[in-house]
Amino acid sequence: MAEVQEVTPEVIDVPEVIGGADRWLAEQRARVAEAAAEYVPHEITSAEDYRESKRARTQARKAIKEVEDARRTQVGAIKDAVRDFEAQVRGLLAPLAGVDDAYKQALAEWERTCVDSRTQEVAAWYAETQGDVAAMVPFEAVWARYAHQEKWDLYGSNLVAIEGEVAEIAEHVIPHYLDMIAGMGYEPQDAEALRAEYLRTLDFDGSCRRIQALREQRDRMAEAERARRERMASEAGPRSATDAPEGPQEAPSAPEEPAPGQAPTAADSVPQAAAARPMAAVAAPGRVMVFRVTVPEERAREFVAAMRGIPGVHGGPWHDERTSE
Repeated sequence: MAEVQEVTPEVIDVPEVIGGADRWLAEQRARVAEAAAEYVPHEITSAEDYRESKRARTQARKAIKEVEDARRTQVGAIKDAVRDFEAQVRGLLAPLAGVDDAYKQALAEWERTCVDSRTQEVAAWYAETQGDVAAMVPFEAVWARYAHQEKWDLYGSNLVAIEGEVAEIAEHVIPHYLDMIAGMGYEPQDAEALRAEYLRTLDFDGSCRRIQALREQRDRMAEAERARRERMASEAGPRSATDAPEGPQEAPSAPEEPAPGQAPTAADSVPQAAAARPMAAVAAPGRVMVFRVTVPEERAREFVAAMRGIPGVHGGPWHDERTSE
């Protein structure tokens, strides 16, 4: 708490120029009235009267200037005096400037100390008397959820009243919401998640919103995964179809048996598997021609390259059936 300061009062005299302002003003008013009575314009009737009027006007203008100069001087002096006076009184309250804030800070600190002490006492009582609920829900959660709403955090709140309200929450409010969660018909994992979230925050509505948001997010992720699998399956189908041979295929004819007593020719001695796979049919206007060709092993690739090099000739990939047996 701030130390008490002894303040010695300082007498501030009113500036003389300000104190004598009324006297000065009265003197000037009398002077102006005298000049106004002396200098009275009139109709000029002679040359002499003309010359007298000119002299009177000059004297009147001089009197007006003297009063105006005196007014300006007096007003300037008063303004200077006011500025000096303000400078003197500006720091008048300086010794008391921090007194109010210091009192406020000291009072607030005491109130916080009392509230903290009372809260610790209620927390100890809660742990000793509220059994299973106290084991599931820490007092900090109860305080965070209800202290401001029920005004437990105010200096003037009563300890006994706070304990009564905490008991009501622990014995009736929390079990009521747990029963509601159990009867909501959620899947076991969702019901357990909602129960855990409520016991963490004691905010039933907020817990329901958060768990519902998680459920919706999970459903969106599952739907996205299902759509992805369906898309992959649909894309795999057309690829499989394009890999299959197109058009009707002509079954290879069996090799003719050599006549009795006739030696087999070189062509007849080549295995059936050496025949090239029939090429896929090409759309019109070209003709589809299927050949079964016997080619020496070392010339097979050269033969295929030569066939593909003929302009306008198309066909499927060549295949040596011996390698697939």
